[in-house]
Amino acid sequence: MKIRNANFTDSKDILSWRNNITTRMMSRNEGFINKAEHNNWFKSALSNENCFLYIGIKNNIKIGIVRFDYNFNTKVSDVAINLNPKIRGQGMSFDFLRLSIQKTSYLNILSFIASIKESNNLSKKIFKKCGFKYKYNDSGFDFFIFSNK
Repeated sequence: MKIRNANFTDSKDILSWRNNITTRMMSRNEGFINKAEHNNWFKSALSNENCFLYIGIKNNIKIGIVRFDYNFNTKVSDVAINLNPKIRGQGMSFDFLRLSIQKTSYLNILSFIASIKESNNLSKKIFKKCGFKYKYNDSGFDFFIFSNK
């Protein structure tokens, strides 16, 4: 599996994955995202020095995106993963998340925080397998932390 930085040519795929019904059900914003709204967000994310977007590729197929929103002052990063719906259930998310976290090692991140919808047991399982520990629940989301300390 290869991990590379996302670029604007990935926008169409990421929007498609984001608007997948399963993805929407597990997101904070369950609504449909239109192309203009997505393109504005994506351009902003790509130019944001605190945001790191990684695309996973296996056998020349994009398997998903991992997003890190990093606070350089606290050295804490929010992390989120979204898989290409066509490859869900094929056992790639653990390696994808693990390798993406390794790719951020140069940032000296002390902790990663993932907020996962209570009902998203598969994502919770993957994050736990990567070493994340449950910390608390807020408004229907379970928060997991991984410490690099």
